[in-house]
Amino acid sequence: MDNEQKYIIKLAEEADLSRLTEIYNWAVLHSVATFDLTIRTEVEAKNWFKLHDDLFYPLYVVQFNGLIAGWGSISPFHPRPAYRQSGEFSIYLDPTFQLR
Repeated sequence: MDNEQKYIIKLAEEADLSRLTEIYNWAVLHSVATFDLTIRTEVEAKNWFKLHDDLFYPLYVVQFNGLIAGWGSISPFHPRPAYRQSGEFSIYLDPTFQLR
């Protein structure tokens, strides 16, 4: 029997969005990492998810033993054309995976 704990990093799917939003919203409420003052709604989360593609703005999740432990993304930095090749890098972890 294999008792080894397993981490998997994969591209995020829309089915992961609820968990990604839960992790993000924890950071909104309990940290200063996001610069947001209110939690992300389901509609806002879906719109944010649609900004990501596999090439320029990837969105990854890390799973630990099948559960999403965190995520990382490159998001568009600004809608102005001069910023089209710029990105904002983010990493968020479920609080149970954070060192404190």
